Amino acid sequence: MGKTIQVAADRAFDKTKTVLPAEVARGIYMQNPPGLAALKLMHVLIGQAGGRMGEDVEHRVSLSDVRAIEGLRHHDRASLTPLFAELQAAVLVNDDVERKRLTIGGLLDLAEVDYRDEASGDLVISWYFSRMFTRVAAASDHWAILDRQTAFRLKSRYSMLLFQYISSLVKQAHVTRKVFTVDELRAVLGVGSGKLERFANL
Repeated sequence: MGKTIQVAADRAFDKTKTVLPAEVARGIYMQNPPGLAALKLMHVLIGQAGGRMGEDVEHRVSLSDVRAIEGLRHHDRASLTPLFAELQAAVLVNDDVERKRLTIGGLLDLAEVDYRDEASGDLVISWYFSRMFTRVAAASDHWAILDRQTAFRLKSRYSMLLFQYISSLVKQAHVTRKVFTVDELRAVLGVGSGKLERFANL
């Protein structure tokens, strides 16, 4: 088990922070990155799973807990559906050059919304992370600790992805600055081919 899982377990009591594996926070392996609302939902799912994010188990959260978060207060069954679809569409690609192994997977395996008690005003959301995500989380030794209040107040996907990346560099003694090439910055921000082609656009 990597250190990230232990850090997440140790911080389970702190609902003001979310621990993300640096590999996810940096987003450099992600294709088809989700939009802002889906990224916020991803943070909720990872934060709720905490130290169990590396396990192949069912995770659960109530809609009332999701609605307690600024930026996600008005969601219901209909509005959650496209967000989960965006998370399902995100693809993680990791080329491990040392082991000479290319792995392609997703963030989620399965998500369900139990709306039997919808009339009483609450739903139960359950999900399984993908095998790739659980492998990455379980093996991760580097993490980002995100302040939820800041993350959930961000107004664009680009600001969220950049915030995640910068958070993954905090407290790294050997990192005093980071210089991006345009291609690296485009990869971090998930900018698709043919979009925002000039540096000035970024």
